[in-house]
Amino acid sequence: MGGVGTGEGNNEGGAGNSDGETVATGRVETFQDARFILTAPYTEAAQIWVMERAGSDSTRVDYNGMSFTTPLSRRSQWMAVKPDFDQTHLTTISLWDGIEVEPTLNIVPRAVLSDILGGLIGAATVGDARAHALIQVFDPDGKTPMAGVMPTVGAAEGIAFYDQGVWSDVDDMTAQSGLFLAYNISAGPLVGQDNQVILSGTVDAEFSVRLAEGAVTIVTYVSK
Repeated sequence: MGGVGTGEGNNEGGAGNSDGETVATGRVETFQDARFILTAPYTEAAQIWVMERAGSDSTRVDYNGMSFTTPLSRRSQWMAVKPDFDQTHLTTISLWDGIEVEPTLNIVPRAVLSDILGGLIGAATVGDARAHALIQVFDPDGKTPMAGVMPTVGAAEGIAFYDQGVWSDVDDMTAQSGLFLAYNISAGPLVGQDNQVILSGTVDAEFSVRLAEGAVTIVTYVSK
């Protein structure tokens, strides 16, 4: 799953990059599959919300369908891609380390999320006033997804797990992909608020993710 941030605050601080850059110029890509691996350039206009990890402060910059520019923050921040007019994609939130000068943000097509929820045993629809969290858990090497992780996400309607090409709400733990989707979670409008995620089973951890109504938050968690 490309273009995701870590669920932990281990990117705070930093002295910037060696080239002395003062701004970051990023791009946005749209996911092309239900595994959230394949991407293509996103060419619609959007607003990029840059939000503090703690608190409600935010700034907004324009994405013109090709790129956006924002000052380097030297600390990790939540970033949201909010389409200006496009109704086929959902606002998507991820983490930026504040140091990378060419960040790539992703945006989730509504149809992909609708197909996932509609195919579950307890079929659901995408709640426009609800939030969704797409989380992948890795072992400490940051490369190997972890199976056997049991997540708890407060105020979620349900949790689905990805296994060998299929999303299912039958099991209660991650498969070899380490990937799960908590859907239709109660949340407020952007900038949203933090929601605790608790992991048990093969991982014992707790961290927060930024959720907002009508938005998907994508996070990679690397276990310690």
